[in-house]
Amino acid sequence: MSFNPQTVADQIFKLTNIGNIKTVAVCMTRFRLNLSDYSQIDLAALKNIDGVADALIVDDQLQIVMGLGNGVKVYESFKPYLENNAAISANTER
Repeated sequence: MSFNPQTVADQIFKLTNIGNIKTVAVCMTRFRLNLSDYSQIDLAALKNIDGVADALIVDDQLQIVMGLGNGVKVYESFKPYLENNAAISANTER
C-alpha cells in the first residue's frame, strides 16, 4: 500500500487523544509529540500503522518514525487537528 499522510495523521490522532497532546514537532523522518500521560499510548498500535517504521518514547517525547520526508507530510495533514485546539497550536514547533 502506498503512503497516505492523511490516513497516518488520522490514526495517530485517534491513538494519542487530543487532550493528552502538549506540543508537536516534526523533522524529515519523525513526527514528535510531547504528551501529558505516556501510559495512555499503545506503542504497538502506533507501530502497526501502515507507513510507520517505529514508535518509541525518547527523552519524554513520543517519536513516530517514518520514511524520509514523511514526517513533514504527516504534520501537514495533522495541522487541522492542531488548529482546532488553541492550547496545542500555541505550543507547536516546526
